[in-house]
Amino acid sequence: MVERVDYQALMRAAPDLYLILSPDLKILDASDAYLKATMVKREAVIGRYVFDVFPNNPHDPGSADTQGNFLRSAQIILKYKTSHLMPIQRYDMRRPDGEFEARYWSPLTFPIFDVANNVKYLLHRAEDVTELDKLLMLRT
Repeated sequence: MVERVDYQALMRAAPDLYLILSPDLKILDASDAYLKATMVKREAVIGRYVFDVFPNNPHDPGSADTQGNFLRSAQIILKYKTSHLMPIQRYDMRRPDGEFEARYWSPLTFPIFDVANNVKYLLHRAEDVTELDKLLMLRT
């Protein structure tokens, strides 16, 4: 008899930054690595709208563009039922002290389908490329 795989434990322990969202962008789960990188606790984010958890930086007027880019990406995924790779995005993270920290991300989101081929979940993978961005800025 083959042991049943605990997919929730597997996803949570994944070394990469993963976020599972509903089609209406509520957070359903996240990898431990994602929670650590974004400085949030699982119990504070599950069931909440993604932009309530990760708000725009109020001191950066351009940050609204990043939320709009993410929304457009989700619309593409839901409409065309395909993954979507966004260009590198600046999206500042709110630290536990309430201040914002500049971060750069390489985001890729995949649709996860139900048996009727409807998008049931969005699997969002983010790679923190902040250090790479800093190195590139030093070279220019």
